[in-house]
Amino acid sequence: MAMQLVETIEVGSGGATSIEFTSIPQDGVDLLLVASLRSARASLVDDAQLKFNNVGSGDPYEDVELRGNGSSVASNTNAGNWFRFAGINGATSTTDTFSSHKLYISNYTSTSIKACSYDVVSENNATTAYQYLRAVSANVTAAITSIQLDESSVFQEHSTVSLYKIY
Repeated sequence: MAMQLVETIEVGSGGATSIEFTSIPQDGVDLLLVASLRSARASLVDDAQLKFNNVGSGDPYEDVELRGNGSSVASNTNAGNWFRFAGINGATSTTDTFSSHKLYISNYTSTSIKACSYDVVSENNATTAYQYLRAVSANVTAAITSIQLDESSVFQEHSTVSLYKIY
């Protein structure tokens, strides 16, 4: 297996409310989305919304989650119109720190439901920092040609997202 960079998007001055990959090449097998993110929201961590092909009706995204915060662990199941891209460093986390995210999307060109794995670690120079592991099922049966990541606040400058295809 080989991995090839499709595109890297870095947020510029003033921030951005969304990051989008369009016209994703259809000559790979799997996709890997790698992100380093920080939100302008006044919180320790924040969430963004991720959608494939702008599909977002009928609760097409389901996941099983395991998370920890430095002192406790919990599990949860989620379903919704978008995939919760969680654990983004917020504005009250340690200055100039960014959370680390990996989203692996299997068989992205297939016409079946997409299986994904997601892991994230927030960065914070304190006791509380978050870690998430998720198994995701995306009921998106068309080949993935676009990925949208929307922040209800603002992705801060220097937030970076890279998309790789694996073949």
